[in-house]
Amino acid sequence: DAQAAIGEVEEAYRVRGLPSRFLTTDSSAETEVAALRAFGYVPALTGRILAAPTSGTDAGSAAQGAGRRGPLTSGTAAVSRTGSELPAEWLDAWLSWNGRRLPSDRRLAPRILGATRSTFLEVRAEGTLAALARLTIADDTAVIDCLVTDSGRRGRGYGRLLVDLAKREAAEQGALACLAMVVDSNVASLHLFARAGFSELGAFRYFEGPDRNSCC
Repeated sequence: DAQAAIGEVEEAYRVRGLPSRFLTTDSSAETEVAALRAFGYVPALTGRILAAPTSGTDAGSAAQGAGRRGPLTSGTAAVSRTGSELPAEWLDAWLSWNGRRLPSDRRLAPRILGATRSTFLEVRAEGTLAALARLTIADDTAVIDCLVTDSGRRGRGYGRLLVDLAKREAAEQGALACLAMVVDSNVASLHLFARAGFSELGAFRYFEGPDRNSCC
């Protein structure tokens, strides 16, 4: 029952003071998307689902890139794998660079980012963190997310170093492909993944519901 299901979601968001949102993709059932529109939902954020095969990636060098025999270096930058546990310094930088400074961000982010076994990647330049990413593998597919570079160090190729390391790490762990979801407004990231050999697999859309708290 679409009405009942949507109502349950709206209530879960309402008690938290948040607008309700649904994520849809090109493979979502047309009837479900139509139901959202009928209940007043409108697209709030759109983006691209990008994919690249790991075939052709030098899996043998992944161990070196992952920091198991020393970090992968490029000029003054060192790219490494920090492990499967969410590192405190990695989390602090991710929260700060994304402008997430609310107490709820500090409380919820570790629960979300550490909920699944992931590989946390980083670039250090001159001894300090310069860029971050997370790699999560499900079955034979790897997902790259949380990719962010310190605002003062953008344009130096650190993002590309992380994507290359993520692909090698994914290949070593047996993944056949890498996926990334990038919002349409993030032009720099779209170009980054395109240069790294990713192609568009499809689109995603977040539908946001209307405010139903006001009364007449």
